[in-house]
Amino acid sequence: PGCNAVNDTDCGPVCPNGVREGAEICDGNCPASCNDQNSCTTDVRSGSAAMCNVQCTNTPISACIGGDGCCPAGCTSGNDNDCSTSCGNGVVDPGETCDPMATPPCPTSCMGACNQLVTTGPCNVSCQPISGCVPCTLGGNCPCAAGQVCTGGKCQSSAGGACSSACVPNAYCVAKNTGMVCSANVCRDCANNSHCEPYEACQASNCITPATCNLARNPDDYCVYQGLGTACDTVNQRCTTACMVPGDCLGDETCVGGFCLLAQTCNEASDPDAFCGFGEVCIGEKCRVDCGMTGACDCDYTETCTVDPPSNRSYCNKVKPPRCTAVCSVDREAYCQFYHAPGWYCSGASSAPDGCQIGVIAGDDPNGPDLGP
Repeated sequence: PGCNAVNDTDCGPVCPNGVREGAEICDGNCPASCNDQNSCTTDVRSGSAAMCNVQCTNTPISACIGGDGCCPAGCTSGNDNDCSTSCGNGVVDPGETCDPMATPPCPTSCMGACNQLVTTGPCNVSCQPISGCVPCTLGGNCPCAAGQVCTGGKCQSSAGGACSSACVPNAYCVAKNTGMVCSANVCRDCANNSHCEPYEACQASNCITPATCNLARNPDDYCVYQGLGTACDTVNQRCTTACMVPGDCLGDETCVGGFCLLAQTCNEASDPDAFCGFGEVCIGEKCRVDCGMTGACDCDYTETCTVDPPSNRSYCNKVKPPRCTAVCSVDREAYCQFYHAPGWYCSGASSAPDGCQIGVIAGDDPNGPDLGP
């Protein structure tokens, strides 16, 4: 909205839309009549307002023809009955408006932007008001319509861009559908957030969708519009959901200050296990591997599958398993070598404190058993 071929090169001319664009001669301000109130001109109107191409042609009359109300230069009462018989005698006679030999002589210019010099004969020269013309003074008496500018002492329609010459610059921009405010003689989208949509922000005089909700005219509306939540946490500059208790939030969030925020520890989350992820349980403030289904084989050989008394849930605890036989069978040799040295293996012998023994190389004791793996 508000864009056109004048302020956006991606737009093409549209007729009528109240803005003169491209090859248009007029738009929204096309004259209904071309009468210039001068009987010594032939007035012709061409084109149409629907096509934004109305043109006025006011051609001076030069032929001496009686009855047309004009006495062109070079004509006399002898060849044009519109000419005065007494013109030039220094007296303004009946039917004359002036006489070039009188004091003062016939006018050559007019005071005021809304007056024009009309000449219908050498002794018929006068200043006449321009039909429809409204005089104006910027900063003083300025009665121009919202879509007009005050230039040359009179109200005139404009193609846009000269907004500072309007009586009410901002109203001019709105009427021309070229923006909301006038800044540096150019109509722009905005001067502050109040000119933008609730989910937008005014940046560089343009209404845009900002990167974070806290910058929008209405931060909560931004979140809803973007589909990111129902409320804006302006402190953390993120969209979220308003809440009263943690249960109002997603599983990995908690309710802080009326907003759902990502929990820092699993025990703060509305769903502690959802915070931890698949295969983990929340024990205290930390996420631990859940060993409740397969026991020791969910843990490594440096951990013990332990039951947490408050929750009665099993988790891999960073505590050395008491014996090698307490760890998963595929990890028993690694257990013995980790806690002893290479060459040790898990025999499970009750005489060994943790079930680990060092292997006996065959031949060292011909009468003894080969204890190697």
